[in-house]
Order: sequence, then C-alpha cells, then structure tokens
Amino acid sequence: MFLGPALKLCPDLVTIPYDFPGYEEVSRILYDTVASYTLDIQAVSCDEMFVNLTPLLSELKMDPMQFVQHLRQQIKTKTGCKCSVGLGANIFLARMATKRAKPDGQYWLKGA
Repeated sequence: MFLGPALKLCPDLVTIPYDFPGYEEVSRILYDTVASYTLDIQAVSCDEMFVNLTPLLSELKMDPMQFVQHLRQQIKTKTGCKCSVGLGANIFLARMATKRAKPDGQYWLKGA
C-alpha cells in the first residue's frame, strides 16, 4: 500500500525514513557474494535474483541445499540480514520454492 492511502486509513501512522545508501550497500554485498560463485545471475530487484547454480554445483559436486545453506550464512555474516532461497528446475519452481522458504529458510521444489 502506498503511504497516502495508508495515512487516510490510519492517520496516526508513524513512518520511518528510508536509508537508501544502506539498502544500496547491502544490495551490492548480496550481489557480490553471489557473483563470487557465478555470474549466471538474473537480477529482479535490489534484493531478489534468479541464479543458475546447475553448472557450479556440478563442478563442485556439492549438494544444492548444502551450498545454499553456506551462501545464506555468508550473506548473513556480511550484511546482518537473513535471506530465503528457493531452488527449482526453472524460474517458476524456484519462485514457488522461495515462497515456501520464507522467512529465513530454504526449500527445494523438485519438479516431476
């Protein structure tokens, strides 16, 4: 909901200022952390992306859930922010898995 309609519904609403430089810094750290593993990234927003991990995980011979647990821990250590990760064979399945993973979790939705 936009602020104008929210204030009409709740005139006593207390807002807090945006911290755009802080958002930009965390976003840069997030993307840099993922990019340190692969550049196969499709940016969606400042804090959301789709990443093709298949070649990387094949090369590392690593379990996908183990890898994303490690990646999530790195992001939390570097930014102080929790994150959710959804894994799937395509963007649709990954997006559905992410919804299931929230908040601060991970989920692998395996296709048929």
